[in-house]
Amino acid sequence: MGYRTAHMLCCLMLLTGCGETKTAEAPGVEAPGATMSGETSKDGNWQGFIPYEWRTVRLQLTLTGVDTDSPTGFIDVPDLGALNAPVSVSTDNDRVTVATPFGATIEATFTGEALEGAYNGTDGTSSTITLIRHNPAFAAFGTPRLASDGGPALDYEYAEPANLGDG
Repeated sequence: MGYRTAHMLCCLMLLTGCGETKTAEAPGVEAPGATMSGETSKDGNWQGFIPYEWRTVRLQLTLTGVDTDSPTGFIDVPDLGALNAPVSVSTDNDRVTVATPFGATIEATFTGEALEGAYNGTDGTSSTITLIRHNPAFAAFGTPRLASDGGPALDYEYAEPANLGDG
């Protein structure tokens, strides 16, 4: 196992919660309830948030072939540097179960526009999770500033607040 794979798995193994059921949302952003695309397939990039220690982190689940006999997927937790970890996917009608390589699971129901259910950590904790496509809070969460179009502001000048005193 290479360094990157070992690092990614170590980061993912830490995603276990803190002993109680929690709901994770981006600070200051209401959790959107539906995808903006109107797609009805379970395949795609599903984005949401889970609690991790004292903070909230982003989670992206990429699913393909969900309505076939051999669904596949990957999980990303970009705030912890964990990317493209393969997952085991099983389905039963609108129910999707995802098993991570480190023992955590996601059990969710496809509502037509979202995957809603639970993220079950390796220590027995459970966190409510809602994953949607094209989640606007997902991009905004890790971006220090947003441009007027809602995307990340890549070029900006720092302006000291007018009322900043000497302390």
